[in-house]
Amino acid sequence: MQKIKKNSVKKHVIVLYLLLTPGLIALYAGGASAKAASFGDITGKDWLLSEVKTAGGSIKMDRQKLAEDNMAGVYSIRFDGERAMAMGMGAPNRYTAPFIAGEGFSLRMGPAAATLMMGIKEPEGLNEREYFAYLETVTNWALKGGTLELSCKDSSGGSAVLVFN
Repeated sequence: MQKIKKNSVKKHVIVLYLLLTPGLIALYAGGASAKAASFGDITGKDWLLSEVKTAGGSIKMDRQKLAEDNMAGVYSIRFDGERAMAMGMGAPNRYTAPFIAGEGFSLRMGPAAATLMMGIKEPEGLNEREYFAYLETVTNWALKGGTLELSCKDSSGGSAVLVFN
């Protein structure tokens, strides 16, 4: 009798595990009621570059130090979905660039048109031309917990990711 109860309990535990696991995974991954991100979720917001990730390493922006150096807004981007234009600040120039948001998370950006001020500093060792070159090679976007990631290419054609907060 006891052996039958143990087998029955094991079966119930296995059934419960199989029934609950997908729901728990969904909750952990963003909630059962969380909607899929759409391009509209990233438009109309000012995004500040926090990191450039490449195979050769990463460049992290020290936003506190940049603010102390009167460079708080450098390497920013804002998407205007109605005009299909991205705009922001390089270092030190303001820029605009056309974009095409494709199927799913596909994103293509055109060349940036920028003002012509001479840069005195290269924040965190990233110069403005490099930043614009990354933007021109963007292929996809992702929104991960309030962080925007733009997948692109580095100067050697390798994979890179621009991370914005």
